[in-house]
Amino acid sequence: MPWVMNQEVKNVIVDVVDNDRTTKSQQLVHEIEANRYFIFHGQQPNYSAALSNIEQSTTDIVVVIPSILQSRPCSWKAATGANCC
Repeated sequence: MPWVMNQEVKNVIVDVVDNDRTTKSQQLVHEIEANRYFIFHGQQPNYSAALSNIEQSTTDIVVVIPSILQSRPCSWKAATGANCC
């Protein structure tokens, strides 16, 4: 019996907070922007502004790219809204 639906997630609205602002981090932002699964909502100046967009339901996910100088070891953060996916 064929599947009526699949587990592919598409059209997830994404905000990015780029605290690193390096060539590599901008490449990552452009990858997110060009990805067919995401709708790039934009870059936000800080996590609070991006989280506010989740609370207002204008974005589904926030991706935070840390500054290399601030985080050792390097890690990243993502936040999602209640109605995401």
